[in-house]
Amino acid sequence: MGPSLGEDARGHDPTGSQPAAKLWPWWLVVVLFCALQVVVVLAALNGPFLDEGVNNVVGVRILRGVHDDIGWMGGSAYLTPVLAGIGYQLGGLIGSRLVCVVIHSVALVVYHSWVERRFSPQSAWWATLMLAFNGIYFAIGHLVVYDALAFLGLCVTLRGIEGLRPQAPGYWIAVTALGAGLAVVSKYAVILLIAGVLIVAGLQHQYDRRKLLSSVATILIVVGAYMWTMHGFIIPQQALDAALDEVAPFGRPALFHQAVFGMGLPLALAVWAVSRGGNRSWYAVYLLGLALVWPVLHVALVRYVSLIKHCIYGCAFLYPLIGVWVAKSWQRSRAVAGSIVGLGAIWGCVQWYVMDHSWSDIRPVAAYLVPQLGSNPSVVADPGWDLAMYAMLDGDVTSMSAISDRSQFQRGADVCQADWVVVQARGGAGMDTPLAQEAFRCGFNIVRSFPGAFLAVLPPSIVKSDGVLQVLHKNPRR
Repeated sequence: MGPSLGEDARGHDPTGSQPAAKLWPWWLVVVLFCALQVVVVLAALNGPFLDEGVNNVVGVRILRGVHDDIGWMGGSAYLTPVLAGIGYQLGGLIGSRLVCVVIHSVALVVYHSWVERRFSPQSAWWATLMLAFNGIYFAIGHLVVYDALAFLGLCVTLRGIEGLRPQAPGYWIAVTALGAGLAVVSKYAVILLIAGVLIVAGLQHQYDRRKLLSSVATILIVVGAYMWTMHGFIIPQQALDAALDEVAPFGRPALFHQAVFGMGLPLALAVWAVSRGGNRSWYAVYLLGLALVWPVLHVALVRYVSLIKHCIYGCAFLYPLIGVWVAKSWQRSRAVAGSIVGLGAIWGCVQWYVMDHSWSDIRPVAAYLVPQLGSNPSVVADPGWDLAMYAMLDGDVTSMSAISDRSQFQRGADVCQADWVVVQARGGAGMDTPLAQEAFRCGFNIVRSFPGAFLAVLPPSIVKSDGVLQVLHKNPRR
């Protein structure tokens, strides 16, 4: 399907016959994003959360020559974790987070290039600004997660596809394949979005079908070869099983609530912008459809892990549509356009604060407990991986089996054989969690308590849990 109302022959969306209003250079948006991220990282508002513990531990151990059984990971251990490990060895958690700041800053540059090529420079300016200061993107922009390289890979893929036109150089085939391969290998689940993006490209007439098919073939070969080499099969079965086991402890209404928190505002603005004539085309419909892929799957399959974080992929498809409309509106009424962007910025601040405080700070527990563990302890902890990061990378613990997390307890780990137990008592739950009950049955006693408050997005709004982190030991005099 070719260009429709709102697009010219190259897929750009003209911003009208009036001269374009002057804007700051687009790269200043990236510079501002990067500068603010550095401030947040150095402020160290919260300790590591689960994913950061996993990626830092695995990455540093690989750099030290230790290769554990990591087939259960949802992305390659040799990409984000290794880069994070390099950062951790240089500067601890701050170092690994700064590595991800750099990656996300580069992703913004590529994202701007895609939107500029597909729509217009003015649309790209606004889309990049709104993405950079989307609260979820700003939060994951400094967190050590698979999504850093996966999102960069998705942006490279989108930009590469724009180069698959009849008169364009052939190297865009390799760029597209490289971006898609990077995205999928960094985070296996992103294959759903990559497949959708390639299908949408196939429905567009402006792309050279031979070049597109060459890119798809290259992607299949590269990703297939990696999966076969690392997992012995095309599908990473352990990672798939781990993902499918993560059924939400609450129902679909709560997941829908989280999805609305994550991308409700951008989705509403995008639909409104398209309906107002910002970019009425089949391509706009495709982008809206791609934006909904991940949230719909989360809700339909009742999978809660990372739902809010995954909304940023959908927002990346929505902001170009909003950017087209804002670019037009800026010429007619700066008050209206500024209000839309301002509303997004205010909501972005809320999202960022919630995201950066959505887990308990393990640092006080680690400072107390790690010096007492020795080299071969037995610990059952919830949270586990973030504690393991300090115990294994800054302490004397050498074995990944020394610290079991909640999931291993749920699979039958023997709490009675542990030396220490760390439990997270969520607000109002007291010590009635299954792990705590089992620890008390085994004769453990509370030796220290630490603040463990965190924020959770649950109906009807955002809930603050005044929880505590309890350290238990069989001998309270120790």
